[in-house]
Amino acid sequence: MVVRPLSGRKRLAFTLIELLVVIAIIGVLIGLLLPAVQKVREAAARAKCLNNLKQLGLGIHGYETTNFKLPPGVEGAVPKIPTPPPTVAANVTTGTAWTTYILPNIEQDNVFRLYSFGTDYNNATNLPVPTKKIPIFLCPSAEIALTDDNTEYSGGVQPFSHHYYGVSGPNGDYTPPGGTLVAAKYFDTTTKTAATGGMLRPLIDPSLAPKFTDITDGLSTTLLVAEVARDAQPSETNRPSPYYRAWTRGFNSAAPAGSMGACKNVTYGINTVPTGTYTVNDTPFGSNHIGGCNVLMGDGSSTFMNARVDLAIVKSLASGKGKEAVSVPD
Repeated sequence: MVVRPLSGRKRLAFTLIELLVVIAIIGVLIGLLLPAVQKVREAAARAKCLNNLKQLGLGIHGYETTNFKLPPGVEGAVPKIPTPPPTVAANVTTGTAWTTYILPNIEQDNVFRLYSFGTDYNNATNLPVPTKKIPIFLCPSAEIALTDDNTEYSGGVQPFSHHYYGVSGPNGDYTPPGGTLVAAKYFDTTTKTAATGGMLRPLIDPSLAPKFTDITDGLSTTLLVAEVARDAQPSETNRPSPYYRAWTRGFNSAAPAGSMGACKNVTYGINTVPTGTYTVNDTPFGSNHIGGCNVLMGDGSSTFMNARVDLAIVKSLASGKGKEAVSVPD
């Protein structure tokens, strides 16, 4: 019998050391690829978000074309139709939001027909409406899509919120580049809870909503809608609560002296985390997109606004007829 030496055997597997080296190489490659994959995913989400805003712009323009005025940004205590201006609370209804008004213009007429404009937005008749998900109301980069206000639940069902809010106007004094101090003149009430100098503003009478021709600063240089889609930071403990409301919510009292649902003042810069307590109306515009947020201009164009843009410029862009010569910086 011939016995072959052990050294002549063929190896049928990797040694442990070789296997560990291969695993380590694969781990390094995955580590190198993950950031690239995440960047591609975020770029796709940011592009989708811009398209959502563009679709909302088409809806708002369609509404203005049909009704010869913009939709109310948020309605306050609105007289019940056809009741004349009310003298008692029983004759008014807490109004709704621009997001509800434009539903027929964004191919959501079936949802629009579910809403009763003769009752409050939080009436049992209307509470089921925002349980319907409207995809273009939601930014794909945001994590929270549902309201955190349990008073807006419908039969225990948590309704959807939204990430795109009307710009009601600038809040507080500011000096535009190359200009002079602009006082906080855009409030129609001494309570100063909601700005009224923007394109989507709080109203008691929807017939008083502005037309595009009223925006003398120019549609391409006036903010219409912007994102509120930034997740809370670990150190951020002063957020108003509830923070996200049902997408049907307008004002909870007589405009412009209550809490706005679908519109926000420009009080802080993009992606700012305020150090002190602030109201829900002053919630900063911002997003989870790296370095800023997407915005919709009055002409229907959507673009990215860098978080480094000076607050005075953002406030100037928020006013519809403040005579500020500014545009969204590149």
